[in-house]
Amino acid sequence: MVNRDELIIINKVDKKEEEQIILIEKFDFNKVSVDINLATFITDSSEHSKSFQWSFDAEQLQFPLILRKKEEGDLFYPLLFSGKKKVSKFFKDEKLSILAKQKIWVLADDNKNVLGIIPYRQDRRFVCTEKTKHTLNLFNEK
Repeated sequence: MVNRDELIIINKVDKKEEEQIILIEKFDFNKVSVDINLATFITDSSEHSKSFQWSFDAEQLQFPLILRKKEEGDLFYPLLFSGKKKVSKFFKDEKLSILAKQKIWVLADDNKNVLGIIPYRQDRRFVCTEKTKHTLNLFNEK
């Protein structure tokens, strides 16, 4: 495979790797906050060793939440940026190699909204505000 100005040669492997993981089936609204450590779910890339913590307004999310690979046409509204961006364009802007792109996980809800690109950027539409009553905290801690 060709990546920018490099030729990358890798062994072809059968795609037995799980392409989708249900992260959280439903939110227990009897609790104010739920914490989930993504390190227990994602172990396939050194990229995911970057630490991060995202907080979501749980009432804005459509459960179940799913960890999956990028799909054609995915877009999101990156935190600290104005407007929306295609996930593929985000990858290009981050100058990720083809191999790195294949290992990146996307967090999505049941409506196929991209909630974030792990571990790079959270979608700003679902962040906690002063009106948030129920918080879902996702973090990466080894």
